[in-house]
Amino acid sequence: ITGGAGNDTFTTSTNLQLTDTIDGGDGTDTILIGADIGTGGSSIFGSVSDIEVIKAAGGQDVTADGSLGGAQIFNLTNTGDNALTLNAGWTGDTTVLLTGDADSVDSVANNANVNLTVKGNANDVHSSTTLTGGSGTDILEITADNDGAGGEEVANLDNVTKFEKVIVKDAVVAGTDVKITPDATAATYSVTYDASELDGSATLDETLTFTGTSSALAANVI
Repeated sequence: ITGGAGNDTFTTSTNLQLTDTIDGGDGTDTILIGADIGTGGSSIFGSVSDIEVIKAAGGQDVTADGSLGGAQIFNLTNTGDNALTLNAGWTGDTTVLLTGDADSVDSVANNANVNLTVKGNANDVHSSTTLTGGSGTDILEITADNDGAGGEEVANLDNVTKFEKVIVKDAVVAGTDVKITPDATAATYSVTYDASELDGSATLDETLTFTGTSSALAANVI
């Protein structure tokens, strides 16, 4: 199968085989998986190329220890619980999308020590979300989406470790704030919180608020 120009999605369900050949072509191309990718599962992608995104259809888990058709983005925005493990053999800057996944129990482990960026809204990162960085540069991007509608939205970083930077992304709607509960456990690294994108408007301020009892980490706020 060749995707050609444009953004293509290839739905493999549980049927991707070693003998399948997929070329995504130009554009941003996605493989939608319906089965787990386990240790050594990258071998099934031996004839898959020009893919940018691996997207889980539901509660699929992924162990990445080799190339997955060239993809460097993992889309975990479904309603299922996903575990993504980056192990030795996985290379390249990697992005994980959690946006809109507030009700799921997701985990990401950067055992490959690549540069990792995880993106989501404030309430997509909650007390059941586990994000573990590595020795590379690990960044968490949180979109300020707390507009007071539908209850308060707080990013809980209790189970977020080894992420050196948290970037607060400005929302489209002026006046949307963000609240963050930092990790309260002991650790030996510092975290930089960059909220410089918050701009508000003449009538609606935008604020970053830290909640919780304490943080064991050294925090820099810019």
